[in-house]
Amino acid sequence: SWKDFGKNSAIFHAAEVIKDIYNIKVPDNPKTTYNVGIIKGGTSINTIAGKAEIEVDLRSTDKTCLERLYHDFINIIDSHRTEKVKISIKVLGERPCGKTSHDSKLTSRIKETRYELGMETSFRASSTDANYPMSLGIPSISFGIGEGDGVHTQDEYLVIDSIKTGMKHLMCFMLKYAS
Repeated sequence: SWKDFGKNSAIFHAAEVIKDIYNIKVPDNPKTTYNVGIIKGGTSINTIAGKAEIEVDLRSTDKTCLERLYHDFINIIDSHRTEKVKISIKVLGERPCGKTSHDSKLTSRIKETRYELGMETSFRASSTDANYPMSLGIPSISFGIGEGDGVHTQDEYLVIDSIKTGMKHLMCFMLKYAS
């Protein structure tokens, strides 16, 4: 890096791509998000990086919004490709979009069971195994059996004492509606 200062650095170019990704405007509703969660590159502190990798997560509850986000992402990638900057894309996974109406029979039953147990109910979009059946138009829902916070962070936690109530909710719901 001393002798070759200023030469093409893969990390520099990855940083430029990341900067542009974080300038993508997405709607709050339907819920649409992106995240650069992993950056890798370089071989030592004093070597100009010849290679860099980023892992990007694109999500939405709406297929059209996800397609628009993916299109914007690809446009950013394409705008950074040059003769000296080679970029390849590898899709690591795809989770289909879907949503179950808050007025559906399924969510009404969830609310009813929680009410009977003295529990409050709130709904939020998430990426779970329920996505696949929802993408096929099958009402589906996913709910946890405990209280906590900080999901997918280093500060994630679960309130152990809440599991008993959560399991009771799950069992009451299953016994009441699984037949």
